Amino acid sequence: QILDESEKDYSNLLEWKKDSSLVCGVEMVTAPISLEIFRDRIIPIVEKLRENGFTSEKGGRCGNHIHISKNVFSEEEQSRLVLIYAKFEKQIKILSRRGTNNNYCRDVLENFDSLEIENSMKIAESQKNKSKCTAINFSNKNTIEFRVFRGTMNTNKLIANIQLVQLLADWSRKNLTIHDILNLNIADFKNEISKNNYEELLTYCIEKEVI
Repeated sequence: QILDESEKDYSNLLEWKKDSSLVCGVEMVTAPISLEIFRDRIIPIVEKLRENGFTSEKGGRCGNHIHISKNVFSEEEQSRLVLIYAKFEKQIKILSRRGTNNNYCRDVLENFDSLEIENSMKIAESQKNKSKCTAINFSNKNTIEFRVFRGTMNTNKLIANIQLVQLLADWSRKNLTIHDILNLNIADFKNEISKNNYEELLTYCIEKEVI
């Protein structure tokens, strides 16, 4: 989980939980931490687990779920987050590696042909009222949960996933109109990545040929 500065809590950094979606295995849950702490404290643990034969995506059922604080977003910013995601949903799905296995993270645009000015508010409201098993889950009281990513033990991909969520979150808090969002393109997406020096995300986008 990645939360606002004022809500950070470094106690009990990791928790291991059972999960009904796993036939054999455990779910690793972090405390609310920054990307820097994730790099310093969690990445070495994931690397050690991988060295000892642990897997994630090979089972076909593991997801990499990333939470951000809901409390720092206004209703308008939450809607903006949905629409920016919808604008780049095709690219995000490629980066997520979910393929057609999306029963636990249904598309934002699952009931819409495309994002248009006429249906934008309907898309935003529909998403915020969906149940848990969707790409962006708003049903938690304190967090917004990104469920779209497939699980991985590749630490560069884990970092890239976090960077992507951070990029979308920061973008949604800018003063963009619906017209601004509709006019966004891949060049804008790449520019946001570069401005934030998200090297892992940039490398991964080039590898997956989304930019």
